[in-house]
Amino acid sequence: MHVSSITPTSITNSNNHYEIIFGDNFLKVVANVESHSLAMEAVQTIKAELGSTYRFSPQPIPSEISSNEAPVLKTGEVLQQTPTASPTPPPAPSPSKPEPVREKLSFYAEAHLRNMKCGKGVTKTSLNEVNWTLNVLQDLIGNKPLDHITYSDVTKFQDAIEKWPANIQRRKDFEGLRPREIIMEGQRQKLKPITRDTKGKHINTLCTFFNWCVESKHLMESPANLIDCSRYKDPTAEQTKIWFDAVDLQALLDPTRTKCFRDPRHFWLMEIALRTSMRIREICQLSVDDIKRDSGLDELGNPIDVVYFNVAEDNDEEGKKKKKSVKTPYSVRKVPIPDYLLNLGFLQYVEDVAKAGFSEVFPRVENKEEDPGHPMTMWFRKYRNACGIKSRKKTFHCFRHTFTSLAKYSLIPENVIDAINGHAPENTCKDRRYATRPNVFACKKYIEKIAFPPTPMQPYTSGRFDAYFETVKESRQHQTAHQESLERREKEEVKKAKASKK
Repeated sequence: MHVSSITPTSITNSNNHYEIIFGDNFLKVVANVESHSLAMEAVQTIKAELGSTYRFSPQPIPSEISSNEAPVLKTGEVLQQTPTASPTPPPAPSPSKPEPVREKLSFYAEAHLRNMKCGKGVTKTSLNEVNWTLNVLQDLIGNKPLDHITYSDVTKFQDAIEKWPANIQRRKDFEGLRPREIIMEGQRQKLKPITRDTKGKHINTLCTFFNWCVESKHLMESPANLIDCSRYKDPTAEQTKIWFDAVDLQALLDPTRTKCFRDPRHFWLMEIALRTSMRIREICQLSVDDIKRDSGLDELGNPIDVVYFNVAEDNDEEGKKKKKSVKTPYSVRKVPIPDYLLNLGFLQYVEDVAKAGFSEVFPRVENKEEDPGHPMTMWFRKYRNACGIKSRKKTFHCFRHTFTSLAKYSLIPENVIDAINGHAPENTCKDRRYATRPNVFACKKYIEKIAFPPTPMQPYTSGRFDAYFETVKESRQHQTAHQESLERREKEEVKKAKASKK
């Protein structure tokens, strides 16, 4: 037999007393116990030379062998030659399974919004922003299957946001236009685009949606991964809003101007916003029942009486629009009414409102379905200009900036400022898990410590706004009569339509 370079039929080593014998179909090892390990090394060398031609079958070695004898092992290492097998044909390809049907972008957009609505913590404003962003994306790239959306599709949205015109929400010439048409019309009219921060807000919303798709295992990778959201943040940018300094406050609350106010909102809103940091909508939607009084203990256990604003929203009722709403869950709070407002006669005013038959603290002539704060925002813009304050960075919302700045200058604790402002606590373990949110009694104690610039406001006198209350009543009676007339006309038309069919 000739196998590779190994041609002898016997390999012996007399010094170590072992012998390897080749056969046609076997390889026999003869060795004593002391030489067995050397013989096995030789066999391994032969195996490496022969390759896969032989199959290796180890067998046990008897232990009862004298060290002076070198008998032939009855059992040893045997390599049996195996016939060369013909190559097996590859298995026939199994019929390919149809790929799973992937839902389209609109399906996952609805699912994302539905998940956001579950539980508390997401406002209607946030939902509207997410819905707007995803609708614009779908209009730009089409209602594609989710896994067909690529980075180039995301860049189309990015380019559109770069050119999106600012402040077009209430412009009728933009109503009904698609995103591409809005961009073209904005460029035609040479409108200023939205701010860098607003662009970043929409980009972050889009990235959050795709990240949710990845976390929910609907996508392997987000197509928005290459977007650097930090480029939309400008650490050197100036504040968009600035506070009212002492000169501004004296001009806004000058008695020569305020004595001419015939609308109680003009008289009270600026003072309440300055000294409580409440938002304009929170103030305008207050009801008489939201003015409450309570007794308790402050953070040191001292008894204290507090009159406060109960800032809350209406309970959810199907089919009914909420009359009162808040920005975030942290906006639901109790805001202590400072002694300055009480001394100014605010409780007397609330009593006069209740006697006049109104349930809200600030009755209004405008349509009740409208945002109660919007008319006052428009009024304040004109009033601010009349007072010589021309900066666009000074809006009604800047009263909150003023309150927060003065509170910090007065060394008020940060968690107290957050509780009064209706802000979430700082995103740290000690603030979220260990620091107790101050109650209304503790807030009352600290709000009195804030140093405000002196403002020469004249106190409220009972009956001052009776003429305004009568105007509101007449306006509402007219609106009610008009609505009833429309309803009667609609019923008559329905009856005529039924009669004509008969």
